[in-house]
Amino acid sequence: MPWYRIYANHGPGHQSSSEVYRWFEKPLSNEQRGEVWDNEMGTLYDPIGKVVEVKSIPEHIFEHKVSAAENAIRFNQRLLEVLKDTPTQPVIAVHFEAKGVHVARLLMKPEVSAQGATRDKAVAALMTILKKWWKSTPVTKNTFAVIVR
Repeated sequence: MPWYRIYANHGPGHQSSSEVYRWFEKPLSNEQRGEVWDNEMGTLYDPIGKVVEVKSIPEHIFEHKVSAAENAIRFNQRLLEVLKDTPTQPVIAVHFEAKGVHVARLLMKPEVSAQGATRDKAVAALMTILKKWWKSTPVTKNTFAVIVR
């Protein structure tokens, strides 16, 4: 897995410089290097620089990357513990189809859908279907998260 140093001098008169170190699964082609450089440095003012493959990274960069990876692992382990007890709710996705036609559907069951002239009317039509379909469960609009797609 090769490491790359991505650097640029930038700003009026190129008085500023920026650099980052990234690793990739495979060596980058020249075209991929150009894309990586544009993604990393393309937003800077008048950047001039390169993407260079390196055999090793500076010690302080290494220490920072190790620390960041360890922190990410700790955070994500805690997040998994929290997610075990987090309740979820079903989602109604509303999509604008054409002028005067909105489609509301269950996000996890796209075959359950309804149309309406507005988002609210599409959701109301879907709620009518769901009230008949989920007879044992009281269905209200508050039972669902409504998103626009």
